[in-house]
Amino acid sequence: MKYIIIILLFIIGGCNKIDEVTKEVIPLPPSQLKAAIISNDRIELTWKDNSTNESGFKIERKTESGIFLEIGETAKDITVFSDKSLSLNTNYIYRIYSFNQTGKSLNYSNEFSIKTPLLIPSLTTNSVSEISTNSAKSGGTISSDGGSPILSKGIVWDIKSNPTISITSKTNEGAGLGPFVSLITGVASSTTYYVRAYATNIAGTAYGNEITFNTVQTTTFIYNTVTSKTGRIWLDRNLGATQVATSPTDPLAYGNLYQWGRGTDGHELRTSGVITTLPINNNSWQGVNGESNPCPLGFRIPTEIEWEEERATWISNNSNGAFSSSLKLTQGGRRFYNTGLINNLGTEGFYWSSTLPLLNAGRAYYMLIFSSNAYINWDNPATGVSVRCIKN
Repeated sequence: MKYIIIILLFIIGGCNKIDEVTKEVIPLPPSQLKAAIISNDRIELTWKDNSTNESGFKIERKTESGIFLEIGETAKDITVFSDKSLSLNTNYIYRIYSFNQTGKSLNYSNEFSIKTPLLIPSLTTNSVSEISTNSAKSGGTISSDGGSPILSKGIVWDIKSNPTISITSKTNEGAGLGPFVSLITGVASSTTYYVRAYATNIAGTAYGNEITFNTVQTTTFIYNTVTSKTGRIWLDRNLGATQVATSPTDPLAYGNLYQWGRGTDGHELRTSGVITTLPINNNSWQGVNGESNPCPLGFRIPTEIEWEEERATWISNNSNGAFSSSLKLTQGGRRFYNTGLINNLGTEGFYWSSTLPLLNAGRAYYMLIFSSNAYINWDNPATGVSVRCIKN
């Protein structure tokens, strides 16, 4: 009977020792988990280490509608972790457990919820180009929407630095990320302006870098008149020319290059490189009261028929006949609408008419003159072409 009792006591005592070993091997769970937003792309977690035998800690995270997934771990006694794989305007929930070679803690730490902020957009302002006396072109590029959709974007300009959308001189190019282009209009000649791109989301409005530009100075030209063989009165030189032509290739008589339907606003200068047209309509160059008539008071752009009637009086149907006429027409070339480069200089002359083709929408007629021929042709209205005005 004694032997039996001794064996039972040994078994019972052995079980107690195994339990004590098990309790020592499994680490206690961490506690007091907290999270703080350190920057737009970083959340820092901290917690209390309650065990002495852990190998490290593993961090799990989920969003409100997701499941917990492991996102990282720290070594023994390290109770700080930075989460940098974040999205803006998102609620994250964290929890942590300790582990060692035997296994993980029986429980997790407390859960901690934190929401990343919603930011205003990030963008830059485009350089200003195609500067004229009363217009220019700029725009911007939005690199980040700040975590919410772009509601509006555009540019804003003023004679004072740091313009904001509270003023009226601005554009609105709609919603969305990426690059955009805007036209600056209604500015005064010979004036310094400040322009910034802007973008607005639900968090607010952000601005790009500020750019300064100066509009073109207005130049005054003096014109005389001549009477052609048709009996009509014309200006004696092209618009923008400083003198009557002394030859078909006289550079001082070439004058400016206008886009069809556009007034004298600086785009016509041969150095402007303008290829973008402002909004126009079919009445822009119709008669002396055309909305954008660039001719002096009482003068207008000639019609296709008036050019044809003049051509019929030349001694030859080419550039020599055009120059020999009382109009002294030159071969001033044209500025291509897609590149801004001047071509055909000294070899061909182009002169706008006010007539628009009936069967070719989006085109306008001009007189084409070169060494072997002359006739009416048509081109894109954004092309820069010479202008000769006729008295109404």
